[in-house]
Amino acid sequence: MKRLALTVFVVLAGCDTNVAVDPEGHRCDATNACPAGYVCLDGSCRRGAPVDTSCEGVSCDEPPAPVCAGNTVVRSFSGRCVSGQCRYEPLDTTCATSCAGGACVDACAGVSCVTPPSTACIDALTLRTFAMTGTCQDGDCRYTQTDTDCPNGCENASCKGVDLCAVMNVTCTTPPDAVCVNGARRTFTTPGTCEPGTGQCRYVSSDTPCPNGCALGVCLTPSLTFTQTGPRLRFAINGLDVAPGSSGNSAIAVGNNGKLAKWNGVQWTEVTTPSTSNLNAVSFVSGTVAYVVGGANTVYTVRPSTNVVTPVQLPGGASANLRFVSGRGENDVLIADAAGGWWRNRAGAWTSGTLPAANAPWVIRGAHLDETQRERLAGNCADGATRKRCVAYRNLGGSATTFNADPDQAGTFTAIGGGFDVPTNLTSEGLLGLPDNLLRTHYINGLYGNEATNPVLSGAGVVGITAQAGGSGRDVYVLTSSAAPAGVGHLYRLVRGALGVTANDALTTYSGEETISSNDSSGVLVAEVRRAQNVNNVFRRGPVTNEAFDVGEDFIGASFDGMGTLVLATSGGDVVLRAPNANTFELRRPMTRWAARAVEARNGTGVLLVGANGNDGVIVRNVGSAFTTVATATGTPFNAVCRVSDSDGWAVGAAGVIYRLTNSGATRVVSPTTKDLVALDCAAGNAVAVGAEGTVLRFGNGSWTTVAPAFPGAEKLTTVQLVMGGAYVGGDGVLARYGATGWSSLPSQPGLSRLVARSSQEVYGTFVTGGSTVVKRFDGAAWSTGLVTVSGSLGGGVQQGSRVVWGGTFGAIVEGD
Repeated sequence: MKRLALTVFVVLAGCDTNVAVDPEGHRCDATNACPAGYVCLDGSCRRGAPVDTSCEGVSCDEPPAPVCAGNTVVRSFSGRCVSGQCRYEPLDTTCATSCAGGACVDACAGVSCVTPPSTACIDALTLRTFAMTGTCQDGDCRYTQTDTDCPNGCENASCKGVDLCAVMNVTCTTPPDAVCVNGARRTFTTPGTCEPGTGQCRYVSSDTPCPNGCALGVCLTPSLTFTQTGPRLRFAINGLDVAPGSSGNSAIAVGNNGKLAKWNGVQWTEVTTPSTSNLNAVSFVSGTVAYVVGGANTVYTVRPSTNVVTPVQLPGGASANLRFVSGRGENDVLIADAAGGWWRNRAGAWTSGTLPAANAPWVIRGAHLDETQRERLAGNCADGATRKRCVAYRNLGGSATTFNADPDQAGTFTAIGGGFDVPTNLTSEGLLGLPDNLLRTHYINGLYGNEATNPVLSGAGVVGITAQAGGSGRDVYVLTSSAAPAGVGHLYRLVRGALGVTANDALTTYSGEETISSNDSSGVLVAEVRRAQNVNNVFRRGPVTNEAFDVGEDFIGASFDGMGTLVLATSGGDVVLRAPNANTFELRRPMTRWAARAVEARNGTGVLLVGANGNDGVIVRNVGSAFTTVATATGTPFNAVCRVSDSDGWAVGAAGVIYRLTNSGATRVVSPTTKDLVALDCAAGNAVAVGAEGTVLRFGNGSWTTVAPAFPGAEKLTTVQLVMGGAYVGGDGVLARYGATGWSSLPSQPGLSRLVARSSQEVYGTFVTGGSTVVKRFDGAAWSTGLVTVSGSLGGGVQQGSRVVWGGTFGAIVEGD
């Protein structure tokens, strides 16, 4: 259905065309633009450089759910980006019968055409017969009729005095095709018998029950059982830790509202806690016991092997928001809040207090208890009239009972952890992080020293420090923030050598919020938190460790490689892999972020990704840790990619761009359209691409040609699948199959986005409804009810053997088998 759009242009001008009016301060919004040289800031035009209002990276794929606009019209909503904002406009589709629940009612659903009209004499010399089976159209059965001349007259529904079977040489060896009747498959035996008076064949029928349903004369296979397997953690992480000595097979993550989950080396499992207070931090104090602290004086001991969570009552009774915990045993623990309050468990006895009042107010950013009972609380404090970065230090192992305040220079410490050397009674270093990514060391005499690194650290400030579990001259992990303005954070593994400290970049982060485990177990854990989406990336990194316990990125699609490894790609160009029978992921990140839109890992070497880098289309191949740009298309982003082999693949995109992929690279070929191409599928010697305004292209005999669409009024086709010599194409409210005899229009529903086909009667589709996606099955005749519902939107899917997998936004992974 075509839509009319009215665009209003408002121009700032004076009353007299000869008088120049300064636009400074004039009102502006999405429809009232500022003139050249001005930008719209807070609703007013201001002098300055143009603001980029492009729609790059904006996905308008969360429209309102379809509704019925009257009895026979489905109103769906199509999204488009305007000046960086999503607009959803109505698109009305008239149903052949009626509308219910935001979808057209299929009038032929459940109709079996196996009861033809009776044979009859339509006049004295003509006999009319009907086929044994018919077809349903708009809810009515249509049967092929045949009129036969009766030379001796027609009477009692037969020709008199003539054997039509002999006259017409009827053999009765072509029974009707199988049909579905009341959930059973009806077949017809051969040969049949011919009735002399009508010349019509009669075949004996038999019915076979179909436990999974019947469609188009075929008993259906069971639908796959779909499960959302990702993201594994569905709350934003405030703190996490790994059990020492567990090799990463025991970990705990905590979040708001009492959320706590444990990792056992195979999966994350939520554990019920006694209250809904926000949980802020966790520290394993041994290989089997962790302490968790949070709001309202919340303290728990957690034994993950038995799911036992035990509240701990602190002395003092104040309702403190506990922020930090560090320990060396179940009865050797230091807890602190952000204002200088502290609680200490030593040998099973708790004590509490506050930091020196002479340096108040204190702002604490971290706590560390080292192997020799040295305690450090780091942040900033008052030193006379100046706020300085401070460490509150106490050697409880040396019988000290009070904390000393050790001011440094102006500013604040942002993180604290163990130093390079394992502490002894004669030496104890605390390594401290600064907002400018520099490091300082605190010594037991209250003095400080600089820790220069090569190269210098990068990010928006140090947010975490964790020393290795032991060893002389141990490595130290330092985490920097990806918050603005840096936009990129890093996990560094620092190695101190004879020539200084070398910073090895072990991980790059982008989310704006990160946290690190306080323990190391052949690697540390890092959570890259996407708080607004309640998902996270959880990485484990060490000298030889590179794995992820969870991935909460926005996936654009899924694929499989030749080894059966599940391959997912993110909107930022990352590649995420999960090997067969593996419990963790491998995440590969390119050096720079870009807008990936499609992924293909089948039938060749490495992983192909396509999308846009700025306004230009790019094709990238990932092999191992290397990302190589195969081709760049100026001004025309790519939207889809497929591969038959390393020497035979295709990529398509905006303005009808088509590239051929071979061993030697990528070459642009002649395209018969300038319409945007959105989806693509290919097989040996054959490919089909679909896109805007119902565009369908087919590759065969060495060239691409336009296929006249079955739905010329369709706004955009978003999916195509090659199945058994034909192609299924679809989009919002449209579905059709293209085969040897042309187009066959098929039942569809609003919101259809992507298809994955296992056979012509087992086609799975994703339907976007509001802020969620529903997976349904098309059996060749009708769509099932929803098999699974997922928050957000699912991107491209993939089928391998009996499996179907989709990747989607917010880390969604949906798997069916």
